[in-house]
Amino acid sequence: MKKIILAGIFCIAATTLLKAQGAKGNLYLGTDLGSTIYHSQTTTTNTNGNIETNNTKEYTISVAPAIGVFLSDHFILGGNLSVNYDHNQSDFNDAAASSSSTTTSNSTHFDIGPIMRYYFFADKPSTTMFYLQANGTVGAGSGSTTEADNNSGTATTTSSNVSGLFVYSGGGSVGITHYITKNIGLNFGVGYLYTHTSYTDNYGDTKANVGIGNSGINLSAGFHLILP
Repeated sequence: MKKIILAGIFCIAATTLLKAQGAKGNLYLGTDLGSTIYHSQTTTTNTNGNIETNNTKEYTISVAPAIGVFLSDHFILGGNLSVNYDHNQSDFNDAAASSSSTTTSNSTHFDIGPIMRYYFFADKPSTTMFYLQANGTVGAGSGSTTEADNNSGTATTTSSNVSGLFVYSGGGSVGITHYITKNIGLNFGVGYLYTHTSYTDNYGDTKANVGIGNSGINLSAGFHLILP
């Protein structure tokens, strides 16, 4: 009889744990910490023996709190609000002219958008599960650009501010969630992200409209809380 009672208690506790790990109607509260994207590209042009190279590197760091609801035991629909920092550096070198320049851009923007996540498991959720996720955002912000030119040994630096910054993105990822308690899970993901940025560069009275599209690998880590 004692064994039967203990078995019953264990079953009830296990059922409570599994429900806390994602059941229809539960609330999902989470955030990605230190989500990053890195993109690097080198272009070499040979024109009648004159070699020009352009090396571009970009990275983005973001923090993205999210809220959602389990529409089923497997599927979460929600939204997130992210704060993003973008850094872009482009190094240009003209061998024939013995000149080089470096353009550095920094910007900060706030984005909002939907998030969808699907967990894979057979009959019941477990403490460790794989998931697929899709998300998109739109946002706005501000930034600055600095150009450092070095021609014939003379270095000049020109700075500008960025206005009308508009950003949109979309992507997908695959990841894994591990529950360290009945309602707190750790998330690790890797995926693909496309981002398009448009803005106006203001050099005194000179204005330049800029549009940049980038894609790359997105790495993320974070945690979430499940509320019944």
